[in-house]
Amino acid sequence: MNGSRWYAWLPTLVFLLMAGWVGLSAWELRQARLEEARLRARFEELLQVPQTPPRRAEPLDPAALPEVYRELIDRALALGLEVREVNPGLEDGLILVEGSFADAYAMLDAVRELDRPVWVKGLEIARLDDSGKRLSVTYSLGVRIANPEDAAGEPPADRAPPQ
Repeated sequence: MNGSRWYAWLPTLVFLLMAGWVGLSAWELRQARLEEARLRARFEELLQVPQTPPRRAEPLDPAALPEVYRELIDRALALGLEVREVNPGLEDGLILVEGSFADAYAMLDAVRELDRPVWVKGLEIARLDDSGKRLSVTYSLGVRIANPEDAAGEPPADRAPPQ
């Protein structure tokens, strides 16, 4: 064995292992920062929602409002989102969901593709974990409701003109 001992190589081996570990950690950190930058850019895109109601569908009868929210909840659940809160309003509503960014983005597309007079007026996004893989997204919805006077051509009984 020429008098060499195996432990003479130990400092070199430790140095190489530490250098590899530092290099791998730096690469993982860089990948995490790149993913965060991509996520931040997609957040910016997601926040650029239209502020105007869609004209593709007739105004909604107020009696059909629960059906619309039921459809939105079903779509959110089908996308894998957890529905945490639903606050239906006559002209404004709110849906709070939790899930991944891809699912939240798909929900935005689902609302946009809905053949109803419903649109996303605004979003609030909060991270539920440090990595940003799990989000809480609040969709503020606008709903175009049919005017009760337009339904029958006359005002409703509670707003009838005095005789």
